Amino acid sequence: EEALRRHTAALGACTVEREGIAEELAERARLATEGRSEVQRLERLATEMRTELEELRGGIHRCRNDPEAERLRTERDSLIVEVRSESQRQIDLRDELEAERTSWGFMCLR
Repeated sequence: EEALRRHTAALGACTVEREGIAEELAERARLATEGRSEVQRLERLATEMRTELEELRGGIHRCRNDPEAERLRTERDSLIVEVRSESQRQIDLRDELEAERTSWGFMCLR
């Protein structure tokens, strides 16, 4: 009778432990499923990003090899040089004008 009581108590404890382990197993399975879903989502995203990167590289390559774009870049560079030169020319003309004014001012004082 004592042995039966001990076995019954042990069986109850094992049942409780088994239920705890079953719950933990179910939770781990749920987390594993979520993890696999996240990995699949990230793999799809990575594939999309690789595709987009290849498209961007292709666009850059086409742009670099586009004769019209090259002509426009050359024209832009030429205009930059021309604007800088014109700006310096304006500075030189202002300095020259100021020098002329100064010299006329001295001549008028005489």
